[in-house]
Amino acid sequence: MSVKYADNLMGTIMPLSKQSYDAYCRRDTVQVLHSETYSGQNWTEKLLTHQNIRLVEVLQGITNAHFHLIDPVASVYIADQQNSRFSSPLKSWVEENGTIQIPHEQVYQEETALIIGGMKNHWHFLINFLPRLIMARKIMGSSFEDLDCVVIHEATPMQQDFLERLFPDVVFRQIPAGSTAAYGFKSMFYLDFPKNTLLCPEILSLTRAVVLEAYEPRPTDLAAGIFVDRNPDIPRRRLAGRANKLAIFEEHGITPIFCEDYNFSQQIALFHGADFVAGLHGAGMSNILFCRVGTPVLIIDYKWPSEMYALAQALDLRPLPILAEKVYNKTVEMRLRDLEITPKQLDAALTALKALTD
Repeated sequence: MSVKYADNLMGTIMPLSKQSYDAYCRRDTVQVLHSETYSGQNWTEKLLTHQNIRLVEVLQGITNAHFHLIDPVASVYIADQQNSRFSSPLKSWVEENGTIQIPHEQVYQEETALIIGGMKNHWHFLINFLPRLIMARKIMGSSFEDLDCVVIHEATPMQQDFLERLFPDVVFRQIPAGSTAAYGFKSMFYLDFPKNTLLCPEILSLTRAVVLEAYEPRPTDLAAGIFVDRNPDIPRRRLAGRANKLAIFEEHGITPIFCEDYNFSQQIALFHGADFVAGLHGAGMSNILFCRVGTPVLIIDYKWPSEMYALAQALDLRPLPILAEKVYNKTVEMRLRDLEITPKQLDAALTALKALTD
């Protein structure tokens, strides 16, 4: 991508005003190309929520490493469509007096681009980023094929292979994490999407169907019952008393796995073929996206309400959560502490859920 600067890319640029995407879409000068309402559960409040998904086109549009929408003609900056951690303007774009200004460093491409964004985290990649991309293709129809590129996060090698499998004809332009530059395009399509607190069954079911059609997972010799374990050498939300608990899993015919030991194709086959899934709250459990409808899922969680439970519900699985005790460790952040459940709790839960597979 070529680098240009404010004086020869877009001329004089006024300071930007922060605005919501909803308010932006109501502007007389903005043409909403598509608007559709979807329903889903807001897992933080355990409420059914309705939200519009709208597609707009911005000529000479700009984005950045947080995949915000900047319309230099309207002089607006929109950040509220991203994960809450990234829903404020880039700090490097905010001057001491509080005004938002497009930086001098700008990367411009004479292309028509679709801004999708994303995160390397496996959960956000599968449950937020991928559905947004699949919905964009559905909404845009044949226009999707006319795009010069789709702008995403800095993907891992495994994520890149996965995207090439699902979208073999798409050029993905990646914005490096931590970049402070402005990225401009001749024409930029932008799709809003429910936040990661809202899980829509229809959208997730479509996502699962697209992945399964692309990979066609077949029966494997891998375990029919799996426990999504966490690396015991990394002090991050591990199962306390792990050795004793693994013995209980073994008694129930459940095999522990580390998702990072498998490529995407193997993970899809593993979870799609599983008759029973158990796991600790973590990114690896986002793979229940590939489970068959009705699969029993035991979730060892550290919080309630929980997005893991809500995801299983949205996917029409049969979830059972266990709210574990967090093991005190003053050197570890509260949400990352090891999780403790009693052997009787685990045995009872596995007995009850495994009965659903008989």
